[in-house]
Amino acid sequence: MIKSFFSLFLILNIVSLMTYTANAQSADNNSIKSELGNFAIVIGVDDYRSDDILDLRWCEKDADLFARTLVSHCGYSSNQVLKLTGADATLENILTALAKLTDPNLHTDTNNLVFYFSGHGVSKDGVNYLIPQDGTPNPALIERLNIPLDQIESMLAGSNCQRQLVFIDACRSSLTQNSRSAGNGSFSDVALADQYARGMKILFCTEFGEVSRERDDIGHGLFTYFLSEGMKGGAADEQGIITIGSLEGFVFENMASYSRLHPGLEQIPVSRGEGSNSIILGVVNLDKIEDPQIDLQLGQSSAHTGFVTL
Repeated sequence: MIKSFFSLFLILNIVSLMTYTANAQSADNNSIKSELGNFAIVIGVDDYRSDDILDLRWCEKDADLFARTLVSHCGYSSNQVLKLTGADATLENILTALAKLTDPNLHTDTNNLVFYFSGHGVSKDGVNYLIPQDGTPNPALIERLNIPLDQIESMLAGSNCQRQLVFIDACRSSLTQNSRSAGNGSFSDVALADQYARGMKILFCTEFGEVSRERDDIGHGLFTYFLSEGMKGGAADEQGIITIGSLEGFVFENMASYSRLHPGLEQIPVSRGEGSNSIILGVVNLDKIEDPQIDLQLGQSSAHTGFVTL
């Protein structure tokens, strides 16, 4: 899948460059590249190869919902949103996709670069890891078979994109059924290095050490559910503009309201990074905005396993 995506990706970019050059022969390289718009890599894993990890239910649907919402409501081109789910979301494929989409020659500072992950996570010795489909929570293999979050931060920061948006729906606590951690701890708190923090904003689905929850009645994790409702227009201003600040406020407010209504099932997201809250994620058509379909009295939930502390 990943090879075919990048073949199509390359063809489309070449066509874009040829068309642009025909219309503006004197345009410099940066002007040409800026025509390519925003990019996103979206990852979701339900069924893990390792028998040491309990499978999840809704992470792949979460990834599908997030990717579709970027395209349908936020103005992202489907050709520049790469989705890796299930057996495609391997360590090799994720790192290959990241290397391609963080190539400094691809971007200018006019681009947004979005990274989304829904699945299991694990923490060892203060280092947080995302677990790919072929990863493991085995303490002896964690460093070799999983992806350190700080490596992802470093790769995103190494692109020429000055606006990097990261959404992590993987902070889980125990490796129990329907949770999103791979053991009995959670992500350690994240302090972004100065060189990353200034242009990067990361939204985590829950407080560090706490549990992220899936909802069988809506078929999604709570965080992604509210995230998508905000992206569809719930977080838009009177001009239809959705900023990372307005989206963060929308998600945090609704999840706080949900938590107040469901004692014992609290889930409060957190953010890190010093990226400006005015970063524009997308612009929606005001005529097509529907009232958010949010039911704070959602039925029974199940916990996701998350970042296990080992």
